[in-house]
Amino acid sequence: MSSPLLQKPWLSLLVIHKNYQGLGDAKKLYYEEIMKDKQANTIQIAVHSTNEKAIHF
Repeated sequence: MSSPLLQKPWLSLLVIHKNYQGLGDAKKLYYEEIMKDKQANTIQIAVHSTNEKAIHF
C-alpha cells in the first residue's frame, strides 16, 4: 500500500481495455473499492511523461 519513498498509497500499473477507457471505470475500481477501504486521501501514480491518458487520470 505504500510507495518506498513517501510511504503513501500508489498506483504503478493499471490496464483498462480500450473499449472501456474514458468511462471513469478505473477511478471507480481503484479509488472506491480499494483506497476508500484503506481511508487513503491521496494516491500517487507512476506514469510515463508521454502517456497523456495516464497523466489525465
